[in-house]
Amino acid sequence: MGIVLGDLLSEVHKIAPQLPDESYQPIPSFEIEQLSRFNLAVLVRSDTELNGYRAADLTIKSPIPEGDLILQQVMCILDEYQLVQVKSPTTQFKISVDVPFWLRDLKIKIWECLEMPVSNTGNLISNITRRLETATSTEGVTNVTATATVIVAANSDRTILYATNTGNEWVTIGHKAALLSGQGILLSPNGGNYAIESGNLDKRGLWGVCATGKTTTVAFYEGTGEEVAQT
Repeated sequence: MGIVLGDLLSEVHKIAPQLPDESYQPIPSFEIEQLSRFNLAVLVRSDTELNGYRAADLTIKSPIPEGDLILQQVMCILDEYQLVQVKSPTTQFKISVDVPFWLRDLKIKIWECLEMPVSNTGNLISNITRRLETATSTEGVTNVTATATVIVAANSDRTILYATNTGNEWVTIGHKAALLSGQGILLSPNGGNYAIESGNLDKRGLWGVCATGKTTTVAFYEGTGEEVAQT
């Protein structure tokens, strides 16, 4: 199965307050509460920042009698779907959204994701939602350590790229060889996802690195071809 969106669970638009001197205050952090679907697709956009990178940092929390239990943290990229599998000990959870100070507006949509591009065993599977005409694809698993490792090479014909952290440690991924731990896209252990699909493609190579002394595995799927149908 590929990515299939279900109900739209939340849609929020935040605008930075403008000051008398025509500067802007940062958009305050906010929370999206009472979520009860555990497979999510998150899309963050901005009308004023078209060429940006980091869009928002999400902290997923579960309310317990002692306070809020932090379940996982996810960094979202502008105009790219971020897939999140929430493992909560309670029936409801909430998401705290931290907005980069330079964004003057932010739109965030959260859907239930009816089908995720990973199987129950954590391996990426190749039947993506979009069928590709004369498509070729590669998939595999890469061991990632504290030394930056190539997860998948550059590909000028790429139309789909998924990477999933299938190991037990946090991993940083990014599109430069001199990648440092914590300075890129952070994927949470056991299912943190990075996804690029038609419409916003990065054809550069993808690298990964763990913190010193840590090792994890990253599964990837990439495809090339012409989109001819959507299921």
